[in-house]
Amino acid sequence: MKKRIGFVIILTLVLSLSYSEIKAFELEIDDPNIKYQSKEYYLITVKKYIDLGFIDNAERDQNEAVTKYPNDIDIILLYGDILYAKGNSKGEYDYYTALISKYPNEAKIYEKRSYADLDLKKDKQYLEDLVMTDKLSPGNARVLGNIGLYYLNLQDFEKAKIYLLKSYECDKKMTSTINNIASLYYYKNEYGLALEWINMSLAINDQNSYSYRIRSYIYKKLGRDKESQEDLAKVKYEK
Repeated sequence: MKKRIGFVIILTLVLSLSYSEIKAFELEIDDPNIKYQSKEYYLITVKKYIDLGFIDNAERDQNEAVTKYPNDIDIILLYGDILYAKGNSKGEYDYYTALISKYPNEAKIYEKRSYADLDLKKDKQYLEDLVMTDKLSPGNARVLGNIGLYYLNLQDFEKAKIYLLKSYECDKKMTSTINNIASLYYYKNEYGLALEWINMSLAINDQNSYSYRIRSYIYKKLGRDKESQEDLAKVKYEK
């Protein structure tokens, strides 16, 4: 009985803290004298509510935002984020598909739908949406990197290399792309090049467990077993 009471007290405290956090957030950013806030206000608050798990608040503010900014694509796309937060990947996909019918030349929608494609395992659609995003808005390092990773997973190393290097040229600090380039050379048995790229990634961010895991594999292939074990010891696995 005492354990149950203790649990209820802890749960109540957590809920109280969450409520206090959201109220403090509202007081900090909301102006009660203004019926409709700025676009930036809505973009910040809706995403903050989603992060905090206050989905009803997020929907309320997104609805209000659409009333003021009915054709603003960034505001409209917030509802897709809400659907994602609800775990409704099918609804999210259908929402973006409907938006594409209305805004067929808006790159952001195709990119957003690509993430829903991935959740729904629509592999062909995923690639098509990424390619369309790149066509409509070239030079997006994240999109190019995702295309490169798609081909890397298919072991189409030549196409993977093209897109991953394009991604790197757009953003030379994006460690996810650099890690994937290192992986590309690892799979091509070019371990020296793989080591150069993964060291470049770790020079940017030496707290990335995934980078150490990749380097441990590379060291293993190079016969540097001690260094391989040292890197494996630095890998932090999520519980």
